Amino acid sequence: MVIPYRRVHKKTLLSRLIKWAVIFAIFLAIVLSVLIFLFNGNKVKEPLTDFINNKLGTEFTVNSVEFSPLYPNTIKLIKPAFSDTLSADEIYLELDLKSAFADKVLAIRDLYIKNLRLNHDAPEFLRQKLSTLKFDDIKIAALRIDGTPVYGYGIKSDSARIRLYNITLNKDLTYSVKEGKLSFNKGSFLNLPFKNLSFAFTHEGDNLNLKDLYAAVLGGSIAGEGSYNLQKQTFTFNRLNLNKIIIKDGLSPFSSVSISGKEVSLNDCLFTNQEILLSGITGSASSFSLLHGNITADFKGSLDEISLIKHRLSLTDSTVSARVGSTETAGNIIGSLFDGDISFNFNYQNKDKTLSVNNFNLKNNKIEYTSNLETALNEFINPRQIYIESCNFSNLAFISHVSDFPLNILDFSGNIDNLAIIKGKVQNRKAGIINLDVNSLTYSDFLLNKIKLIATISPELLSLSAPEIKFRSSDVSLSGSLALKEGPSFLLLQGKNFNLADLNSNLSRRLLSGRADIEVNLQSFGSFDKLIENTDGTFYLKSPEMLVSNLALDYLNGGDAKTRNFAVKDLSAALYDKDCGLYDLNLLGSVKRGNIYVSGNFNLSSDNVTANLHIDLRTMLISALCIIENKLEGNTTQISVSNKLNDPKITIKPIQRGTIRPGLSDIDKTEENPKTQALEHASQS
Repeated sequence: MVIPYRRVHKKTLLSRLIKWAVIFAIFLAIVLSVLIFLFNGNKVKEPLTDFINNKLGTEFTVNSVEFSPLYPNTIKLIKPAFSDTLSADEIYLELDLKSAFADKVLAIRDLYIKNLRLNHDAPEFLRQKLSTLKFDDIKIAALRIDGTPVYGYGIKSDSARIRLYNITLNKDLTYSVKEGKLSFNKGSFLNLPFKNLSFAFTHEGDNLNLKDLYAAVLGGSIAGEGSYNLQKQTFTFNRLNLNKIIIKDGLSPFSSVSISGKEVSLNDCLFTNQEILLSGITGSASSFSLLHGNITADFKGSLDEISLIKHRLSLTDSTVSARVGSTETAGNIIGSLFDGDISFNFNYQNKDKTLSVNNFNLKNNKIEYTSNLETALNEFINPRQIYIESCNFSNLAFISHVSDFPLNILDFSGNIDNLAIIKGKVQNRKAGIINLDVNSLTYSDFLLNKIKLIATISPELLSLSAPEIKFRSSDVSLSGSLALKEGPSFLLLQGKNFNLADLNSNLSRRLLSGRADIEVNLQSFGSFDKLIENTDGTFYLKSPEMLVSNLALDYLNGGDAKTRNFAVKDLSAALYDKDCGLYDLNLLGSVKRGNIYVSGNFNLSSDNVTANLHIDLRTMLISALCIIENKLEGNTTQISVSNKLNDPKITIKPIQRGTIRPGLSDIDKTEENPKTQALEHASQS
């Protein structure tokens, strides 16, 4: 390739370095070739300096000259210098004497320069001095340069080793180089530090064909072969090996580099940016391209760890097959997550943050739910659009370490299909299905032995079927549907001969025993925003015998004839001293257009209780009336409830008092009792 001098400023570092080193060498060769026959041994120094200074009008100096008449074609200069423009520690020159006297071509067999130094004026100086050359071409068989500092075109190094072969310099100051070897001990490329860099090359047209490329860089090493286009300034590799490379700040330092490769192999590499950490990357990347800081490649291999840094989620021991692109990344991952197995196909669109997952499989995973994991999930889910096309999971465990969410599941399995989560909300475009089998679920110490659940989610409808919800010794069934836009909705809950003791846990201050029949049957029709006011239905609770701890209802129909007003928590604390039994309990309820009506009756040990209640769900107002009566003892009490549902006011009014029996008046007399105070405090808690 021939490159005019006027375009040298556009060329690479290699081009610039070669050009001026060659020109400087040729300049010295011409001068010295004339003097070889005129001077002998140590007597050469002074005549040589005088001749050069007078002929070229320069300030040339040299410490010593080594020359022998036995070898008239060779000369060695120690510390030659042209003022502060050009200098070197040592120059060795071997000429073809026959060509030195020719008119057309000057041949230099060997030229060695140690510690070459050129200041900013050197190019113009050499151009002026060499413009009057009598030779049309100058050929150098071998040019060797050691210890030369290099600063320019992205490379900075204090010491370079250069070997160039078959160099031709034309009269118009264009040149060509057939092949060479270059190495740099320590420096940087595009501000990327390296410990050493070396490669061999051959020159063909606009390309440098690179061989034996090696660089100790980024905590590891790079080796390969390929080509470098001098005009486009692009690298193309046939082979590129990356060993233990660490890229900590993403790909921004490579924004000005263009690299492509047919096959790139990686061994134990690490990549990280602000969002993701990939460690132990081992495998191959075909069709590799790095352009403007963006990677595209087809990768197959393994990773020790894949971590979402902000979300503190890590997947380990992974096998990965993926297509990495500037706009999207897609592929398959098999690995370990939460001490279990995970595999899935994925597609992630960078621009709109859309993640699509298919064939998502989890097995034997132990999910330990912490506040960090909760935050991580929220941070990952909320800004994204997530589509789960198919998900299967088996033998999973869930253990919560969050105090206000004490949920633990020892074993659950199931599948999810066609689920869409858009910025944290379920918004399905098509019908999604959830099948769930749960074994041994506890919330605090509340136990569910088994749950079988089937749910369908579509843009218009949420349907739910739980044919089996098994408690310790009893079970209920649940089914329902909810119109998300407009249409029919319903809810059906049924439990026959349900053991009420199955509901006991530390979540409630009161314990239950006995059995009951339960049913809730509700229907609605219309738009979702008018669901409550359009709901109709019935419900009931029936129990032949029920025991409730710490609820002394008998006190309400005893004591003096004083009318008393209570808040719920105060009355609950006042009745906490004794247990009570409820017999022949029969509560019937109905829902009509946003109103709940309840009527019922039951017996206490010696009293009969009848009650009616009304709740307006639109205004959240409650009104209730209850009568407790003992005809034999002649005691009757009326209880009324009013005000907002979240702050009801309770009035207890004695209607008749006959037989003297314990009541609220007796509790009033013991208000200072520490036990009573403790119970009241427990009630408030």
